[in-house]
Amino acid sequence: MTTPPLALAGPPGRLARLWTWLLPAGTAGLTAAPAAADPAAGRRLAWQAAGALLLAAVCLALLKYLGSSDRTPEFWQAALLRVQAWLTQTTVLSGLGGRLAELGDKRLIGLSWWSFSCFVFYLVIPSVYVRWVIRGKLRDYGLETAGFLRHLPLYAVLFLLVLPFVVGASFDAAFQAKYPFYARAGRSALHFFTWELLYALQFFSLEFFFRGFLLQTLRPAMGLLAIPVMVVPYCMIHFGKPLAEALAAIVAGCILGLLALATRSIWCGALIHTSVAVTMDLLSLGHRGKLGNLFGG
Repeated sequence: MTTPPLALAGPPGRLARLWTWLLPAGTAGLTAAPAAADPAAGRRLAWQAAGALLLAAVCLALLKYLGSSDRTPEFWQAALLRVQAWLTQTTVLSGLGGRLAELGDKRLIGLSWWSFSCFVFYLVIPSVYVRWVIRGKLRDYGLETAGFLRHLPLYAVLFLLVLPFVVGASFDAAFQAKYPFYARAGRSALHFFTWELLYALQFFSLEFFFRGFLLQTLRPAMGLLAIPVMVVPYCMIHFGKPLAEALAAIVAGCILGLLALATRSIWCGALIHTSVAVTMDLLSLGHRGKLGNLFGG
């Protein structure tokens, strides 16, 4: 008796029409697993997928226990303070140098450590696995820029669909107390944009990890089943947040996963993630009357 293949080549029924529309020309076999007639290739891809899953588990554990903002090592704090001191004394920066002294608070240093840790564990280490272990090209793992403009309207529609829910939630006092994560982001434009840059780096790294590295490494061995496998840890990193947000992560993970397979890119996913986050922060600051600090001095 022959064991049926695990992988799926594409969605059944009416969903196939949507999938065909999403797929760019020439990528019809993007989600298909390798033919069972080549068991050697199948074993190789299975081992690559297993290695990616184990590496993902290690990276997530290290990020959780070493990369949180409340575990900032002393060497990181000291290094940033030294850089800050040098910048404040640099005449080329003139007036900006003095304002940089305001960014030396412990919370922002901790958040910068968290953002840097996400960059290392979500992007750098997985990139090493892709480039030097399985000998892949990073552009095939979500960094492809071709077709970005073609799919941009689709992501704009997704953002507009999410926007009413974000606006509605922004009137809640708990929402306003939580966002921005960096409480002093509303003090000035410098504070705000420094924080949003750190936030954006985290989102880009996260998208590469889940929709680039993990999804594209599992896809050759598992086909579309790679999406729900990727969504499980993606949902779990939202544990500790409100239930609605954790459940929404399942839906968002599936949608962004489908689009990442269709476009071969994480760029728009990172863009919509960052856009929603910045919008949430701006709405929260607006409700608290702090937007004037950003745009009025």
